[in-house]
Amino acid sequence: MSEQDRNLAQMDEGDQDRHARAQALIQEAIDEVSTGESGRDPKDVKAALVAALARRGIENQPENWLESVATDAANGGRYIEDTRAAE
Repeated sequence: MSEQDRNLAQMDEGDQDRHARAQALIQEAIDEVSTGESGRDPKDVKAALVAALARRGIENQPENWLESVATDAANGGRYIEDTRAAE
């Protein structure tokens, strides 16, 4: 089970803090590759996203999620993973 699949109501306070920090790091990586410019190659954006996540110690994300985030960014969008970190 991935971190994203865990039930937040069943987490203790330490797990919730760790989860919140991971979500914030994921949002940082997304924001790093989301420039607001459209027309980029989604494969290039995906590679940049994987690298940005790895620099933050986050690896092995679901392929469909990576592709979705990369496609949004390639089209000039900004995927929101963590609303608190995205503000």
